[in-house]
Amino acid sequence: MRGRIGSGKSFAAREICSKTGARLLSVDYFMESVFGDGCIGRERHVSAERKVLAFCLDMAKELDGCGVDAVIDHGFWLKEELAAAEAFLRENKIEYRVFTAEADFDTRLARVKDRKDGRQFSRDKLEFFDKYFEE
Repeated sequence: MRGRIGSGKSFAAREICSKTGARLLSVDYFMESVFGDGCIGRERHVSAERKVLAFCLDMAKELDGCGVDAVIDHGFWLKEELAAAEAFLRENKIEYRVFTAEADFDTRLARVKDRKDGRQFSRDKLEFFDKYFEE
């Protein structure tokens, strides 16, 4: 799953898993389990997120070896990050599809204000994070 904050990635990933029996590997879930939802700083966050994504890719490989599909719920904000994940999957002969979740800014803003996890997103904060997403 690829997309900006509030685009519907996690919702779509859960739907796919419930309809297909695939296993959900959520980078956000693992990050929040280890670090909570507090800010750990951009540099530390990026480093930890890369490690968690590598773990998710390894888990997808293990699941594939057992004949089980996986959905990796991650924004893949950077083109190089997506390219590296795709290279890993190709090298390991794992069939994959990239789904990009999209929604307009106001819809995404309304969604993040409604989040049950309690994270607060203002218009400014959402615009700030949008700067990091590479089309």
